[in-house]
Amino acid sequence: MTRQRLSAMGAWTATNPAERRYHTGMDRAASVVFRKIADSRHGSGDERQDFPIADADQCVKCALCLPHCPTYRETLDENESPRGRIALMQGLARGELPASGRAAAHLERCLGCRNCEPVCPAEVPYGRLIDAGRRIVRESGHRSRREQLAARVLGSSLLLRLSIACLRLYQLTGLQRLARLSLLRILPGLARLDALLPERIPTRRKRSGEAADTATVQVFLGCLGETLDPGVTDALERLLRACGHRPRFPAGQGCCAAPKQHGGDAAGAMELARDNIAAFRGDNPILGSASGCTASLMEYPEILSKEEAQTFAERVQDACTFLDRAMRDTPGPEFSPLNARVLLHTPCSQRNVVGDTEAAARLVEQVPGIKLHRLDSRGDCCGAAGTYTLGQPAMSRRLARTLADRIREEQPDFVLTTNIGCKLQLRAALAGTLPDCEILHPLELLDRQMRSRSPDS
Repeated sequence: MTRQRLSAMGAWTATNPAERRYHTGMDRAASVVFRKIADSRHGSGDERQDFPIADADQCVKCALCLPHCPTYRETLDENESPRGRIALMQGLARGELPASGRAAAHLERCLGCRNCEPVCPAEVPYGRLIDAGRRIVRESGHRSRREQLAARVLGSSLLLRLSIACLRLYQLTGLQRLARLSLLRILPGLARLDALLPERIPTRRKRSGEAADTATVQVFLGCLGETLDPGVTDALERLLRACGHRPRFPAGQGCCAAPKQHGGDAAGAMELARDNIAAFRGDNPILGSASGCTASLMEYPEILSKEEAQTFAERVQDACTFLDRAMRDTPGPEFSPLNARVLLHTPCSQRNVVGDTEAAARLVEQVPGIKLHRLDSRGDCCGAAGTYTLGQPAMSRRLARTLADRIREEQPDFVLTTNIGCKLQLRAALAGTLPDCEILHPLELLDRQMRSRSPDS
């Protein structure tokens, strides 16, 4: 495997001028930083105790990660690469570099996609490092206000409800239509955020699931998904019942903690994680339909170093994986034929953390007549990445355009993705250019085609 990675890296380096410059010494500044940090691996005694410096020191700066990093490929800037960011974090953690707005900007522009992890021969836990690095940035007071606001709103159920209520009024009162005819035409940044909204924000409703003593599975709702896209959970509930399962939607659950954890707010992330662990009592499987949230739940041991966090994480499963197994173990629902070209997009969180990239495809292939094609990732990211769309709008737009161009080449009837952020991002990026193409979660398409579904559901 390592030999294949080196061979691929060599081919890429030979055709990439920026990388040739790096390896021929023209980019000496980065090399000096890397050498200085490598020379001080045994530490100066001034390292921050809360930064996993040993994990960072596993990185040998080999460059195998570079062609897989979306921000490096867009900028060809070493500071926007995994090894460059690790070097910055090593310097910050050892006190060799001052915490500054410039250093903070490089860490904040990381998507957290973790495309670098599967290709790293040293198995550097980059996700753990970038979270710890952002803690340093946050504590130094250099985190951007935009990033702080986005994480604060998404991490607070009260602020999120208030924000959604205001957006609902924005739509219902006609202000959105007026803004699109006037203000948004001269403010492209706001127009981009407006395009992320669904056509009509649904009214939040309380779900009535099974009682704790009769349920066979528990469902994690997700704050953004349940607020802006509750149809996915509706579809999941109907599919689960069609497979003989009785879902429960525990009260007291909240945000998965990803915005806090990836924003460097360790205390806030721990509080949210404890609330969710308390809400999901019992030993039933916990299903997540949004891969970003599911990935965060699976990594609660990174947030809380307690046995209960590990026990909780072991119960978490991807909803598509669970349904795929359920339909193979027992007779499941039948699906009506659909003559359509379907393109399956696999989110970074699904590919690099959740891990199962086949279950969604196997489920969709149960629908007769579908022509399923997979969108080759090529290390691309749609640019949604949790709060990234709000915190880093310029880079987010660039990445979304790149992926949208590739999707348009395929001319699909449907684009399927397993993450709410990716769904909103792709819908906005493709708006007006593929008018007949729908962006759905795989479970929504299955639910539509399920024959056993009652006509009034």
